[in-house]
Amino acid sequence: MDEVGISLEGISAPCVLGVHPAERLAPREVLVDVALVVERPRDAADELSTTLDYGGLETLVRVTAAQGAFFLVESLAEAIAAKCLRFVKVRAATVTVEKVAVLPHTRAVRVTVRRTRPAEG
Repeated sequence: MDEVGISLEGISAPCVLGVHPAERLAPREVLVDVALVVERPRDAADELSTTLDYGGLETLVRVTAAQGAFFLVESLAEAIAAKCLRFVKVRAATVTVEKVAVLPHTRAVRVTVRRTRPAEG
C-alpha cells in the first residue's frame, strides 16, 4: 500500500496543562502540530473518502486537549497520537505540543512523540 504524509501545523487548543497548582486553575492555549503517515493508493480517486478529513483531525486534537486535564506536555502529546492511530488509514503519527511562557527565560517548551501502528500478522 502506498502512503502519503498529511500535516496540520499550529492547531490552537485550550487545555488544562501543568504540574503547578496555578497552572491547573484554567485552560491555557497550546499549539499542536500533527504529522501523519496515511495509507492511500497512488491511483486513488480525487475524493475525501480516499484520505483523511483535515477538519475532523483538527477537531480531534482540539477536543482531546480541551477534555483532558494533563500534568505533562508528554501526556497530552501521547493522548493525541493514540487517538490519531485509531483512524484505520493512519500508519504513524508524530505529534508536537508547544506550551508557551512556562519558564522565565524560555519562549516555549515543546515535546514531540512519534507512534506507529503495530504490524499486523
